[in-house]
Amino acid sequence: MLQLKTILKFLTVLCLFVLTSFLHAQTSNSCTKFTFQRTFVAPDMNGGLSMALCTDSGYVVTGQHGLAGAGACDVYVYKRNKCGEIVFFNTYGNAISEGGKCIKQTTDGGFIISGHSDTGTLLLKIDSQGNLVWTQLYSGFIAMYVQQTTDGGYVFG
Repeated sequence: MLQLKTILKFLTVLCLFVLTSFLHAQTSNSCTKFTFQRTFVAPDMNGGLSMALCTDSGYVVTGQHGLAGAGACDVYVYKRNKCGEIVFFNTYGNAISEGGKCIKQTTDGGFIISGHSDTGTLLLKIDSQGNLVWTQLYSGFIAMYVQQTTDGGYVFG
């Protein structure tokens, strides 16, 4: 009886191993069939503060990056495709400190980012490849959120 229990345990473990191997082989052929985990670390990166899913099933992240440009900190944005591969990583800033707070995809496929600077709110518009289109600085407050409106404008606060 003891040998039968041992054999059954062995067969159960073997079946689980074979099933797991089969499932792994099935899911590793296409990035759309599994969930991935990636860690993206760059020197002086201060963490992601906002993430948005994109219409192409990828995602974008914004936050604050130290010692990247002319100021003490800059806004960073990186985009990954649906497989988790990096599409672009860019920093945006000038002689003052900046950091990204919120990012949303816009109807033209680009992105709008609200952030903070030493003097107030910073809005940045970038295209789908991460190229800077425009920036606008608003003094006196920091916007934690931005959203495109139905008429193509932006609301933030």
